[in-house]
Amino acid sequence: MTWRWLIVPILVVLPAAPVFADYRLQPGDTLDLSVAGFPDLSQKSTVGPDGEASFPIVSLVKIAGLSLRDAQDTIRHMFQSQVLQRRTPDGRDVATTISPAAISLTISEYRPVYVNGDVSKPGEQTYRPGMTVRQAIAMAGGLDLVRIRMDNPFLEAAEFAGEYQSLWTDHARLTARKWRYEAELQSQSASAEPVISPAVPEALGQAIVRNASEELEASVASAEAQKAHLHDIVAKSDAQLTLLHSRQESDEEGAEADAVDYKRLQSLATRGSILQNRLSESRRLLLLSTTQSLQTRIQIAQVERERSKAQRDIQLLDEQRRIEALREVSKASTELAKIKARIAAVAEKMTYTGLIRSQLVGDGNRRPRIHIVRAGSSGEISADEETVLAPGDTIEVALQVPHTREEAVDRKSAARETPQVTQ
Repeated sequence: MTWRWLIVPILVVLPAAPVFADYRLQPGDTLDLSVAGFPDLSQKSTVGPDGEASFPIVSLVKIAGLSLRDAQDTIRHMFQSQVLQRRTPDGRDVATTISPAAISLTISEYRPVYVNGDVSKPGEQTYRPGMTVRQAIAMAGGLDLVRIRMDNPFLEAAEFAGEYQSLWTDHARLTARKWRYEAELQSQSASAEPVISPAVPEALGQAIVRNASEELEASVASAEAQKAHLHDIVAKSDAQLTLLHSRQESDEEGAEADAVDYKRLQSLATRGSILQNRLSESRRLLLLSTTQSLQTRIQIAQVERERSKAQRDIQLLDEQRRIEALREVSKASTELAKIKARIAAVAEKMTYTGLIRSQLVGDGNRRPRIHIVRAGSSGEISADEETVLAPGDTIEVALQVPHTREEAVDRKSAARETPQVTQ
C-alpha cells in the first residue's frame, strides 16, 4: 500500500483572519475614488508594481504600505491644495476648491489569491474579505479528480462538504447584503444584526456581518456628505439671492432716476438751454445703469436655476438610493432562494456519500495537506480548509486520500501513533 504525504519544513501559526482595519495597500489592489459634487473626478485606480496609483488632478500617488485611512488622508491633503477652474453658464471661470470631507476612498477589489497543487483549475482567484481556503479551492474547481477515481467516496464527501460550506458562506453574505439594503430603505445606519446560519464558522460570520455593517455606514456617510454639499449650495444660493435682490432694487431705482434726468435734459436741449455734450453724458449714464440692472436680473435667474437644480438633486439622491436598495434586496432574495435549493441538493448528496463512506471506514482523517505562502511571513504557513486568507496569498494543496479500505484503516492507526502538531 502506498501513502502520499506532503512534507512541510517550516510550520507557522496562522492568524484566524487578517485584520482589515490595519490592512496595508499593496500592488494589485484596486481603489475607488469618489468626490462629492465632482462626478468627473471619481474613478477607479489600481496600485501599480511601483506602489503608485493614478488619480485625477494629483496624478501619481505613492500609497503602497499605507492603510486605507492614511491613503485617504494623503489624497485629501493633496486635493485640498488644488484650485480648480469651473465655468459658469454665463461663461465666467470661477476658482473653487474641494472640501476634504467630499473625498471618499474605498477598496473595490483586493489583489488576488493563487491556488496551486491538486485542484482542477490552478491559478488566480478573485479575493473577497473573509475568504477561506475552502472557498478558494471551490473557486479553483475543487480538488483534482485526475489522481483519484471519480467514484471515490472519500473525495466525493470532501467535495460535497466544501461545496456545502461554500454555499452556506454565500448564503451568509447574501443575508448580510440583504440586511444592509433593507436598513438603507429604513434610513437606518445601524439596526439589529442579521441572523447567520450556525453552519457558517462564528468568526467568518462575524467578519461577514462586520463588513456589511461597514459598507452600510460608508454608504450612509457618503450619501450624507453629498446631501450636505447640496444643502450648502442651496444655502449659499439663498444668501446670494438676498444680495442680488437688494442690488436689483438699487439698480432699478438708479436706472429710473437716470431716465427721468435724461428726459428732462432732452426737453432742455430742444430749447437750446443746455450743451449737447451734457445730454450725451446723461444718455451714457442711463445706458450704464440700465445694463447693470439687466446684468443683475440675469445673475438672479442663474442663481435661482442653480438653487433649483441642487434641490432636485437632493430629492433624486434619495430616490436613486431607494431604487438601488429595492433592486439589491430583490436580487439578494432571488439568489438566496437559489442557494437554499442548492444547499438542500448538496445535503442529500452528502447524506448518501456518508452512508457509503461509513461502510468502508469509520472516522479517518482525509483532509488535504495545505500550506500558504504569504508576503511578509518567513517560511510556509500550515493551514486547513477553514483558514481565512489574506490578499495575495498563495495556497498549495496536496491530496492525501486512501483508495481502499485497508489504506484508510492503516492511515487511521498511524494517526493515533503519530504526534500531532498544534496550530
